[in-house]
Amino acid sequence: MTRGWLNARLTWHSGTLDHVQAHTRKDIDCCINQWKHVLEHQHGHGRGCQILLNFEIRDIDWLAVTVANWELGGKQTAFHPSYPDLWAPWHVIVSDSAETEVLKPHALHYLSGKLDHDSHVVSDTAAVCQPTDSVLGFNSSGSTGIPTKGNHSHEFMYALGQRNISALGLDQPGLESALLVHGGAHNVVLAHLLPVLAQFDHVHSLPFVADRMTELAQYVSDHKINVIMLPHPLSIELFLTHAPRFNHTVKIFQLLANQSNWIKLIQEKNVQSIRTSYGAMEVFTPVLANEITQQTDDSYSPMNFGQPLDNFYTIELTDQNNLRVSHPLLEVKSHVIQDYFAQDHAGNLLYGNRDKTIRLQGQDVPWNVIEQCVLVHGNPSLMCIIAVSDRVCLLIDQRYSQDQVNQLASKINADLAKIADGLCLDHVSLVDITTFINSHKFNLSQVKRYFIDKFNLARESDE
Repeated sequence: MTRGWLNARLTWHSGTLDHVQAHTRKDIDCCINQWKHVLEHQHGHGRGCQILLNFEIRDIDWLAVTVANWELGGKQTAFHPSYPDLWAPWHVIVSDSAETEVLKPHALHYLSGKLDHDSHVVSDTAAVCQPTDSVLGFNSSGSTGIPTKGNHSHEFMYALGQRNISALGLDQPGLESALLVHGGAHNVVLAHLLPVLAQFDHVHSLPFVADRMTELAQYVSDHKINVIMLPHPLSIELFLTHAPRFNHTVKIFQLLANQSNWIKLIQEKNVQSIRTSYGAMEVFTPVLANEITQQTDDSYSPMNFGQPLDNFYTIELTDQNNLRVSHPLLEVKSHVIQDYFAQDHAGNLLYGNRDKTIRLQGQDVPWNVIEQCVLVHGNPSLMCIIAVSDRVCLLIDQRYSQDQVNQLASKINADLAKIADGLCLDHVSLVDITTFINSHKFNLSQVKRYFIDKFNLARESDE
């Protein structure tokens, strides 16, 4: 990875909503050269050295020092607040943050995140990085124990950046500018940063400020920004709530679950789509892809994380319902994502979570109660199957006709027969699913008790 990755016509717009500066590609090159000189000649930074960037405002210095580190062959790593010594010591820490006193003891060299850009331009030196050098040191979140560490090479990051341009649809005609609203982990940011730097003439970088989303939305409207990378669902909800109705193409990208209530919002605000690209820090996002558009049915479920984005990764479910992701250029050839998944009959992967529950109709139902979950016609809110022991009960939304119920029951029984001999529907109930779920605050024993009672009542009526 070198500055050759950057679009030759790139203009970098960064700062805060109160003061945005535009920097041309020539400005960016000059700044990269300055940072390379400072890092290499004043602080001995080079191949194999670790660097930590801790910027509150991801401005031209943040971009330039990121690229300077690529060319010098250094490795960018993260600071984990729960495990401050995980990557320590760093050869260089560059920061514009108030966390100065926390970070200083972990650095051989500690630098301010600002350079005097009025000083003379330092001449460029050749990039010394090699394809197999580690450019990114990543770690898992640590939610399942001590964070796992790993490294990604230049050749992997280059291949991933190229793949993300097309896989995310950023090369579609009519997309000319992008906005990165920062707030995510550094490797998550890079998943979006790499493709937009190569693809767009105008890239905007602004911080997430919850109480200024009206101004951010107006900024998008004024600058006709087409692609918006938002860090988390809260920012999307706030952005859409405060946005005007756009009169140009707007697509939103994020890295967590899409929500069904956003469908109405994107219709009202004329947003073309919200694309979620699920992945994990260990393998570098994105892995799975799902999208909601103005035409998506309002029965969309956030538990649907979609299908593999492409063939870049090899993806399989393990015996423990985790996700195994493999790629030949990964340092560890395959990683297991410690979240829980099921697979529907359309091949979609349905997201559970590490508490061994899966979200059905807005409620977390214990994983071991759900032995089968089948989605029909991509409308998970219309039906769900919950199995208790060797019996299966089918709840169907009352909007279905009796003929549709019979067709679904027949199809499901055929599917179940492939899984286990004698496993078939014990009972079919027409219900208002939304009312049903909202009126039951489930725990494991209550779920079992409810459905066992249902089965017994059904059998008594049959007899």
